[in-house]
Amino acid sequence: MRSWTSEASFIAGQRTDVERIREIMNEPYRIILVTQVRVGIAGCVSVDVSERLGHFGMLSVGVPFQKGGMAKALIRAAESWAADQGAREMRLQVLMNRPELISYYERQGYRMTEERIPFPNGEPRFGEPLIDGLMFGTMSRPISD
Repeated sequence: MRSWTSEASFIAGQRTDVERIREIMNEPYRIILVTQVRVGIAGCVSVDVSERLGHFGMLSVGVPFQKGGMAKALIRAAESWAADQGAREMRLQVLMNRPELISYYERQGYRMTEERIPFPNGEPRFGEPLIDGLMFGTMSRPISD
């Protein structure tokens, strides 16, 4: 079974590594939320908060668990955790080459901002770009008053 969406045509190699996961787990105001099922981990998302601004990334749901609302539940859990830490806004970065993913996040209430961030070329732990000019767009959503 294949994933409903993939970056394989844009980025090769691994997108993170054990060292980066350890770094995340040891940072204050940062957490990795995990959804477990009987057979193991079904999904996860990394969340951090800084100066009333939350950010989530590394959202992943195992193929057998996709299309069942797990990604939406993880996003809402990330927003809740960030709000509990004092965040008023949630942000994420998404590859501009992923219109289906941008549309998904729009359905979750996120809107594209003007901020663009170049893909970190030359850093293999984030993957190797297969096309030139990869760019992240920042999406945002208010999460509390």
